[in-house]
Formats: sequence, structure tokens, C-alpha cells
Amino acid sequence: MKVDKNECTNLKTRQNAFDHCKAILAPMKDQCMALRQCCPSYLRCAKLMMQTNISRKYNDILNRTKEIQSNCEKKIMATLKSFLLLIPKKSFIQIIIHSSFKIIPPSYSF
Repeated sequence: MKVDKNECTNLKTRQNAFDHCKAILAPMKDQCMALRQCCPSYLRCAKLMMQTNISRKYNDILNRTKEIQSNCEKKIMATLKSFLLLIPKKSFIQIIIHSSFKIIPPSYSF
């Protein structure tokens, strides 16, 4: 399964993909909850559901989502690493020290 790199570059695109995934999965979850509440043989039914085409589609969507997330994380890490290579080591240490020691004013409550 190939991942479209463009899906990782735009926050709006990622949100749309997530919303689309939620919309597809919502009816399946509702059906499962209805079965769980009213069906005395829910476990047997659940095992049958795992073998159905819907279950395979659910797992495919879940795996696709994980793959997209993983690729996005890799892209973010590669971008951060490239920034680190651009910053001189001395400046980088100063940035870390400066961001680590923030002065937080005391809060007063009356």
C-alpha cells in the first residue's frame, strides 16, 4: 500500500482524512454497540464479524491510518534533523539552555 506524501503536508488534508475515516467507522461501531447490548451471544457474533468483509475494511483503514501517521512522523523528524544541521553547535546549545530556563513569575491569588 503506497502512501501519498501530499497527505502529510497539509493539516487541513490530514484533518479531512481523519474526519472521513471517523465517518466511515461510526456506523460500524454503532452496529457493534447495538449487538453488544441486545444479543446474548455477542462473543460468537463478534468472532463472526472478525471474519467478514467489513472487518477487513476496518483493519485496512486502521492500518492505512497508522501508515500515514508513521510517514508523517518520519517526515517531521527529517525536517527537524535538517534544521539541526543548519544551526551551529554552539548556537544550538544556547537555544536549548535559553528555552530550558524560563523565568516564571509567581502567581498571586487573593
